[in-house]
Amino acid sequence: MGSVLTVVDMNDDDQCLSEDEGGNHRELMKESGRDYMLHHLALITPIFKKAQISRTELYALLALTLCETDTSSGVSSHVISELDELRREVLHDLQRHYKEEMGLDDFSMRLGNLMTINHCIRECGALFDAYFRMHTTVFDQYGAIKDIFL
Repeated sequence: MGSVLTVVDMNDDDQCLSEDEGGNHRELMKESGRDYMLHHLALITPIFKKAQISRTELYALLALTLCETDTSSGVSSHVISELDELRREVLHDLQRHYKEEMGLDDFSMRLGNLMTINHCIRECGALFDAYFRMHTTVFDQYGAIKDIFL
């Protein structure tokens, strides 16, 4: 399962696909996974480098990213309300951090950078959905999973 907290070691090809998985398409699946990860790195790395975010901003970014939810997925209104409240708290604390701890009167550029990174992460999540659908269809991963667990 993929999530905003999924971590993959680019130097370990067999991390997500063991020796007995993938069948005849194993190497193609590994290559596809590497290409997918490199594409994400190409999207995110320049934005992170340019933004030069602080540790506090990174924590805020993680919280904001985790607060993102697809409202069409059937999540209850209570959960959405709680996530909205958490998002407000994070943004309030971030504003205080900018003003009091960093001494910034105009923090629009820094906040804009965080929102750009957040959007990029959401875009990568959408790309993951398409990638996963492609793998499920092209490489018949459902059949492989079914054989393992059923």
